[in-house]
Amino acid sequence: TCSSFGKSGNKTIIMPKSVVNVEDYAFYSYYTSMIDVFYNGSEDEFSSINIGSYNNLLLNANIHYDCDFGNLTISFDSNGGTSVNDAIIKFGDKLTLPDNPTKEGYKFNSWYIDEELTTKYSSSYMFTASTTLYAKWDKQVNVTFVTNGGNSIAPLVVYEGEAIGNITASREGYRFAGWFLNEELTEAFDINTKLSDDITLYAKWDPTITVTYIANGGSLGTFSSIYEAREEMLADYNNFAGTNYTFETLAATGNWSPINFHTFYYSNGMEAKWSWFLEYCQSNEVGINSKNVANSLLNGGEIPGDSLAYAAMYIFKAFICGTKMRAGNSTYETIDWTNSANYDAIWNAYLATLPTSSDSGVNDTFVFSYFKETSVLPIPVREGYSFVGWKDANGNTVTSLPKPTEPTTITLTAEWLQKQ
Repeated sequence: TCSSFGKSGNKTIIMPKSVVNVEDYAFYSYYTSMIDVFYNGSEDEFSSINIGSYNNLLLNANIHYDCDFGNLTISFDSNGGTSVNDAIIKFGDKLTLPDNPTKEGYKFNSWYIDEELTTKYSSSYMFTASTTLYAKWDKQVNVTFVTNGGNSIAPLVVYEGEAIGNITASREGYRFAGWFLNEELTEAFDINTKLSDDITLYAKWDPTITVTYIANGGSLGTFSSIYEAREEMLADYNNFAGTNYTFETLAATGNWSPINFHTFYYSNGMEAKWSWFLEYCQSNEVGINSKNVANSLLNGGEIPGDSLAYAAMYIFKAFICGTKMRAGNSTYETIDWTNSANYDAIWNAYLATLPTSSDSGVNDTFVFSYFKETSVLPIPVREGYSFVGWKDANGNTVTSLPKPTEPTTITLTAEWLQKQ
């Protein structure tokens, strides 16, 4: 007598032909769903079973007749890998997989139940007949790095479908500008590309001007310019989220995923580093939710709901990318960072937060590197003095820096006029 089949929620039932009665409600469900019943007797034998009332699942089941409930042989086709012995299991039993085979130049991916490798085997699969499983392999991909004067980087081995990750090179006097696919450095390579064949990557370099600023009793703070602050914020985000965004790829993402900016802001010193930015946004943001988010973050509050989470995302993304997010939408609208006057304003707000030479522990020498033309030099602050300008070693006033064509070093000293 069958009195418990179906009550465990299984979708597959093994029913021996010794069953002659099925009790009421043994295969009952309020919701009609299809189940498979494997039966080791004939269709006529099954029809002679006394099926009780309210067994809708059994009456609608897909019945497999004349099943052999003996042992099954599971064979393994390693597709060129090391051989794997057959496994013998009982009908309906789960399979314990053998150790993975190996294959020179490949990494084992998984077993598949079809020769075309379209249906992956899973531990929930129930074998009802002798079967062959087929191995899928991921080809080894060799990545060679030509650093063009940078530090040596050992060849990398990844496998088909994998990316190289965030691998960078270094070179004194230069800024790493990315990997390229050709020696002429005209075809940029995306480090998130999933590889399928061996590849050689070439490093591109931007020469830098390394400037030693002697603030001469003043202070410059962490950043040499507001543009460097944008680069630093993007680097902080990438480190936090495990991403590899550049200005260009971040701007192209459209709706940036609203990560938990409460967690970002209060992690690893971000609060001390970026509070001046949020304070500026709190006072000057044009979007309603953007103001609320800045205020919430500054006061230790969580950011509730999708609406505020997206508003938080837009505050940071707009500043990093130098854009105006959601213009005309009062919910998400941000400061227009395409307007250089706004950059000047937030730079002055940042400078106003810096310590002066009268504060203990302030060092008045700062070193920064530039790889592109710089028209805005940092403006130091000094209590009781007005900043006149930067002077080079020959006493010439320097107001901007050209795009460097080769590594260059320069020292600039602040000139001050004491306030009356």
